[in-house]
Amino acid sequence: MFCVCVTCVLGEPLRIGAGFSQAQAPQPEVLLTTSQLTMSEVLAARFAPLKFTQIRLQPHESAWLRYELVSAASESVSLVARHEFPWTDRAEFFVLRDDRSEVAHTVGGDAVTGKRHERLPLVHFEIAPRERLWVYLNIATVARTSALLHIYEQGSLAPRIFLELLGQGLFIGIAVMLLIFHLNLYLATRDRVLLGYLAYLTAVGLFLPLRSGILPQLLFGSHAEITDTVSVFMVTACYFTGVYFVRRFLALRAVLPRLDQWARYMQWLMLAPACALLVGRRESFFAANFAAFLVGPPLLLLGVYQALKNKGQAVYFVAGYSLPIIAAITDNMVENGVLPHFTGRNEMLPAAMVLEFLLFALIIYHKLADSELARSRDRERLTRVRAELAFARSIQNSLLPALQQKFGNTRFQAAYRSEKDVGSDYFDVVSTGENTICVLVTGTGTEHTSSLASALDTSAVRMAFRNSLAGVSEPSEAIASMFRLLEPVTRARPVAVTYVVMNIVTGIGRVYCQKNPSPVLVRADGSRTRLFATDDSQSALPETEFELRPGDYLVITTAGLTRRMNLLRDPMPPAERIQKIQSRPQRQKLRRSRRAKEDLTMVALSFEVGTA
Repeated sequence: MFCVCVTCVLGEPLRIGAGFSQAQAPQPEVLLTTSQLTMSEVLAARFAPLKFTQIRLQPHESAWLRYELVSAASESVSLVARHEFPWTDRAEFFVLRDDRSEVAHTVGGDAVTGKRHERLPLVHFEIAPRERLWVYLNIATVARTSALLHIYEQGSLAPRIFLELLGQGLFIGIAVMLLIFHLNLYLATRDRVLLGYLAYLTAVGLFLPLRSGILPQLLFGSHAEITDTVSVFMVTACYFTGVYFVRRFLALRAVLPRLDQWARYMQWLMLAPACALLVGRRESFFAANFAAFLVGPPLLLLGVYQALKNKGQAVYFVAGYSLPIIAAITDNMVENGVLPHFTGRNEMLPAAMVLEFLLFALIIYHKLADSELARSRDRERLTRVRAELAFARSIQNSLLPALQQKFGNTRFQAAYRSEKDVGSDYFDVVSTGENTICVLVTGTGTEHTSSLASALDTSAVRMAFRNSLAGVSEPSEAIASMFRLLEPVTRARPVAVTYVVMNIVTGIGRVYCQKNPSPVLVRADGSRTRLFATDDSQSALPETEFELRPGDYLVITTAGLTRRMNLLRDPMPPAERIQKIQSRPQRQKLRRSRRAKEDLTMVALSFEVGTA
C-alpha cells in the first residue's frame, strides 16, 4: 500500500484510482439556509460555488456542502469521508448515487448523543468501479466552519488517527515534563519569570489538544458539546498568561514602565472572550479572534524593539514567540483557501508550540545561570560587608567608657543598646580636674545606616571631645573647639550633642544641649522637670545651670529613647531604668526589621553626700 495525496481545483471531482490512500476533497458547492430542509428539498435546491474554505455562519444558519467523487479503479474501494474541523455541533453525511439512491447516512458532532465512535463526524461507504458518488454534508455550528473534507481509504484511517493521537500524546507528555521540571525550578528559586512560564505552558498545554476533532470526544464523552466553551476559556488563559509571561520575561516594569502599564491593561483585556460567553458562544468566538489580533502583533513588535535596543536574550524571545504566530497564520491561510492543504498541517501549530517552549526554556536557563552568578557575587559582597560590620562593631565597643563609674560624690551610670550591627550614638565621661567631670552624649546622625562609617564617626567624636579639653578652661571654649574638630563630620551629617560640666563635690554644673532631647532633672521626691523647653534645645547651643542635691539624678538621653518613652512620666527610678535597658538582650529580628532605626542611650548622674 502506498500513499497518494491528491490536490484538486474548483469544479473537478475527486478521482479514486488504484492504490488510493487519502486525499482532500475538491472545493465543494455550498447552500446556506436557516430552514430545516429534507433531502429531496436539498436535491432540488441550487448550490453555489464556494471560493473559500472558511464559511462564516449567521445565527441559526447551517451549511450544506456537496462533493463529487468518481471511481477510476477497476474494483470497489472502501472509503471514509471525515470532516476535521473542530468544535462542530452537528455534521450529517449523505452519500448518494447519480440515481439519488442512498449509499450511506451518518450523524456526528459534539452535540450528538451516542457512543464515542458513533459521534465522530465521518461516514463509511464503498464506491464501485467506474461509479460516481455525491457526498452531501450538512453542518450546524456556531460562527464559522470549514469546507475541508478528507477522504481516506478505510484501512489508512486508523493509522492516521493513531498518528494524530500519538502526536497529541507526545505534545502533552513534553508539556507535562517541562511543567514538572520548571515547577521544581520555581520552588527552588521563586523566580517570577518561571511562574509566568509555568502559567503559559499550562494554558497552552490544555488548549491545543482541544483543537482536535477526536480528543474532545475521548475527554468529555457524552458532554462533548462543551468543548467549544472550554476552548474559549483556554484561549483566554493562553492570551492572559502569555502577556503576563512577556511582561516578566522582558522586565518591562523596570525597563519600560509605561509600556508595562499598557501591557497590564492589555493583559486584563484578554479576559474578554471568557466574559463574552455571558452573551453567547458566537460573541465569544469573535472576541477570541479580536484578542488574537490585539495580542500577537503588538507583543511581537515589543520583542523586536527590545531585541534591537538591548539584543541579548530578547532575540531568542522574538524567534520563539514568532514560531506559533507564523504557524497560526499559515493554518488560517489554509483554512481560507489562500494556501493549498499540505501533509502535517494539523501538527504544525503543536510542533511550533513545542519549539517555542523549548526555546523559552533555554532562555530561562541562561537567565537563571546569570542570576546564580549574580547571587554568588552578592554572597561574596555580603561576606565582606559582614566582616566589615564585625570590625566596625569591635571598634565602637572599644571606644565606649565603663557603664558604671564613681567620681567623688557623683555616680555615673549609663545604658546603651543598639538593634543594629553598628550603632550611631556615643557617650563619654572624662575627669578634667580635681573636682570636675565632663560628660558627652551624642548622636552622629547615621541612625538609618549600619556600617564602618558609623564607627569612624564615633571615633572622630571621641577624639574631638577629648582633644577639646586639653588646655581649655571654659566649657564653651571646649565645645567650640570640639565642633571645629568635628567639622568634616558635621558637614555631611548633623551631630546632636549634650555636653555636661559638673563639680563632683558641690553637685553644681552646666548643661549645653543642641538637637538632643532636653535633659531631665529627677528629684529625690520623684518630681521631674526638663532643663530646657521643648524647642530650646534646637537653637544654637543653649545652656543652663543645675544643682544636684543628695538623691537627685540628671538624666541625659538621645532621641531614640525619648521616641519610645516619656521620661517625665516614667514610673521607674533612673537607676532601675538604666539597668533594665542594659540587661535587655538585643533582638535579632528587630535588627532586620524597619523598627531598628535608632539607638537607645541613657546616662544618669546622681549626687551622693559623704560617699567620696
